[in-house]
Amino acid sequence: MSAMDVIGGLQGQGSANAPGKKQMGQEDFLRLMITQLQNQDPMKPMENGDFLGQMAQFSTVSGIENLNNTMSSVTGALSANQALQAASLVERSALVAADSIEVSAGEGISGVIELPEDVDYGVVTIRDDAGQEVARIAVENDGTGLARFEWGQAAAADDEPGPAGRYEVSAEYQSGGSKESVATYLWGEIESVSLFGGTDGMRMTLKGLGTLSLADAREIS
Repeated sequence: MSAMDVIGGLQGQGSANAPGKKQMGQEDFLRLMITQLQNQDPMKPMENGDFLGQMAQFSTVSGIENLNNTMSSVTGALSANQALQAASLVERSALVAADSIEVSAGEGISGVIELPEDVDYGVVTIRDDAGQEVARIAVENDGTGLARFEWGQAAAADDEPGPAGRYEVSAEYQSGGSKESVATYLWGEIESVSLFGGTDGMRMTLKGLGTLSLADAREIS
């Protein structure tokens, strides 16, 4: 009796005992091995190496299957943990690289600019969607190369909050006889967080700033 005949017979038995079963299990494999030993040619018995090789192959397949099951469980646990983390971020604020933001009437704008550590001051300029300058704010380096600014409701009394619309934010500092532009980072409220597969990971929708990757956040408060 050939190995293929034995496999066919075992699959037939499996169909009778477990409808829909298409893969051999450990018990099926052991029955196959015993049947092969019982029906081998006495003049040409199975080599020990062949027997051990089949055992090793089955052990490898069984180990991979167990590993896949374990990884599936770990993946499920990580996904659940990510969902909990995402829920905890809603209604908090994230600081992201941006040079414009959409605000409602009476809302302010706050953010951070990066300055060389040896530069004491920078200037933040805010313009409305028509390109008109509505505020110019001097900001001080905090000693780490960052300078924070606020405009609108939380700003100085002479800076009235502007009407609803999109505002552009730019920044610069004086270096010798020239002006150097620097990056701006704006705060936005996290309205929702979504989980995506692949490299996108966790993405957040920020009020007035759109949808960005969580990895884009410089700070969350």
